[in-house]
Formats: sequence, structure tokens, C-alpha cells
Amino acid sequence: MKVELEHLVKRFGGENVIDDVSFSVETSALALIGSSGGGKSTLLRMLGGLLPATSGSIRMDGRLVPKTERECIAFRRTLGYVFQQGNLFQHLSAQENIALVLREVHGWTKEAADARAFELLAHFGLAEHADKHPSELSGGQQQRAAIARAVAPRPKLLLLDEPTSALDPEYTAEVLDLTAQLRGEGIEFVIVTHEMGFARRACDATAFLHQGRIVEAGPSAALFAHPQTPELQRFFGRMLEWHA
Repeated sequence: MKVELEHLVKRFGGENVIDDVSFSVETSALALIGSSGGGKSTLLRMLGGLLPATSGSIRMDGRLVPKTERECIAFRRTLGYVFQQGNLFQHLSAQENIALVLREVHGWTKEAADARAFELLAHFGLAEHADKHPSELSGGQQQRAAIARAVAPRPKLLLLDEPTSALDPEYTAEVLDLTAQLRGEGIEFVIVTHEMGFARRACDATAFLHQGRIVEAGPSAALFAHPQTPELQRFFGRMLEWHA
């Protein structure tokens, strides 16, 4: 995938949450890192057409991300989304959560949607939980089901917004392992994460956001080994202080 941002601005209540960002990268896996409030989740939602830019432009693989709601609806159907809490429908089983989206959003038949849903649950180690509701699943199982729902229609790109932030360490590793597995299966993704080990090892490229700007970006191995800016050096210093 190729991501191109040109003088991108997103303003909320007079404050620039994304502040004149220009950036270009071609990669199969991009991590967005930085302190809370730096603009990571806002940028991810803008990449996915969920938030319109105040000004500037976004191109994904050369295609301009649309700004009108009507055009954005069609654009969003080409992407998969996974959020912090998974956002599964609590009154539906794991299989029904996946099949419903395929039927109602993508026009699949019931038979095809049910088959695809079970196929993915089995692939992600959840076959025996297909009929369970989210309240009957662990946090890690819920997020695996949410990821299965996101990739079910075979999206061009997967967007993940801190998918492990609400999970215990055991379940965090479970979800990160699955995300790395998806990359091995050819699924491209952009992920907002506080898991620095995952960003360094599983993502080709990393962008560090600070106060609404991409302060430093590049190949993950080089960025983590030799941070150039004082902002990123301080960020890594704080992370290592508490996670070493």
C-alpha cells in the first residue's frame, strides 16, 4: 500500500489535532506510535474515511480518499476496521456478528455469509465458540472475532486502533500474534499501537506522532535503533523506563 498525506489538517473546536501533516510511505504494515493525545487515532480514522479532513488530502494507493459522506460509504466498504473494544453486537453470536456484516453491507447470501464466517472462526481457533455471544468469550477471543469480522469481506486494507489496549497481557500477545499472522497471509494493515515490540518486529514502517504532527518516520528497524529527533528519543526513554 502507498499512503500519501499532503498538508493534512483536522481541527476540533479551533484546535489542530492533525496539524499540517505531509507524509508518504509505501509499505505492507505501518505502525502509528506516540503518546496519548498525539493524533494517532484521529489520523487512522481519516485514512479510513471515518473523519473528513478540515483541509489537505489523503491518497491511498493513488486514490484520493473522498470527502463527501456518499462517496465515503463506498470507500469504507473496501476496508476493514478493528477498534479498541471490538464493538461486537452483544445480542449476536460470534458467527452471526461476522455473517451479518457480509449480508447487510456487502450483499452476500445467507449461505455464503454463514460459511465464510465459520471458515474464519475456525481459521482463528474459534470454531468451538461460533455460537457463543461476546459475553461468553474472553477479551482475546472477542478481539479475534472482531478481526475475523473485519477481514471477512477480503478488504484491501485493515485498520486497527489499539486493538489490545483493553486486554490482559496474555490476551494482548494472542491478538498481536494473530495480527502478525494476517500479514504473513498477505493482508496489509495500519495499526495504532502502544506495543513497541510489535511495531518494531511486525511492521515494515513506523510513524511517530507528537502534538498532531508526524515528527519522525521510516523503516521500523532503523527508527527504533537510531531515533533522530529529541521528541522520539524522549518517548522511547519513557517507554523503556517502565517496560524494560
